[in-house]
Amino acid sequence: MFDPNLELSLRTLTESFNTAVGSTDGTPEAEKQVMAKVYSPTMNWTWTIYEASVEGEDLLFFGRVDGFESELGYFTLTDLKTPG
Repeated sequence: MFDPNLELSLRTLTESFNTAVGSTDGTPEAEKQVMAKVYSPTMNWTWTIYEASVEGEDLLFFGRVDGFESELGYFTLTDLKTPG
């Protein structure tokens, strides 16, 4: 079950940080500031968020997803609510 407090925290961080999606293009990953990390104990996945933007009612993130594989990419708050 997704924690509604996590959604509120991610929305607050998105509004507070100046890290819109695309704002750190060209910056090596090791130099990007981590905005948040979200961990799913049931799936053993971790999402490391570097950038976030409001997209309508959803949030769009850019970061590293460590799941079946580890890769940089885009994901949404909706994806975090219903992974898999």
